[in-house]
Amino acid sequence: MESNFNVEYVKISRENPDRCRDFLNLGYEYMKEIAADMPVEIHDKFLNSILSKQFKNKRWLIGLIVNDNMVGFIHFKVDESERIGWGYILEFYIMPDFRRKGLGRKLYNFAKETLISCGIKDVWLSADKVNGESFWFSMGFIDTEEMEEGQKILKIMI
Repeated sequence: MESNFNVEYVKISRENPDRCRDFLNLGYEYMKEIAADMPVEIHDKFLNSILSKQFKNKRWLIGLIVNDNMVGFIHFKVDESERIGWGYILEFYIMPDFRRKGLGRKLYNFAKETLISCGIKDVWLSADKVNGESFWFSMGFIDTEEMEEGQKILKIMI
């Protein structure tokens, strides 16, 4: 169900401290969902490692802004190590109150168009059963029958 939101996509990098702060605040919520058993220091280290890589070529951390508030993000890149030349979605998050409103689809489509503009034809990711698999299957991803750290590896041709 698509909702009419004022949606904006913003690139997050260290050059914009306000956006970094918004990402970190949202990132802590994300980490509570995916790694609740890990200490906050690990969450902090992981999220800051994402920020520290944003200078790299063909890597994006994009915040989803709805009505002037960051409610989601996607971290993706052109893979240079595992599936060379593929798009790779590393992290994806939409705040629970904003799920099932078409915003995840919009954010994924933004990333997909960015990857297509780089000549990418295939995308992969690892999805967790609790809050990821069903969404990615609804986007057209298929199961590769491979696993990575207990998560299914999914792929799609774009």
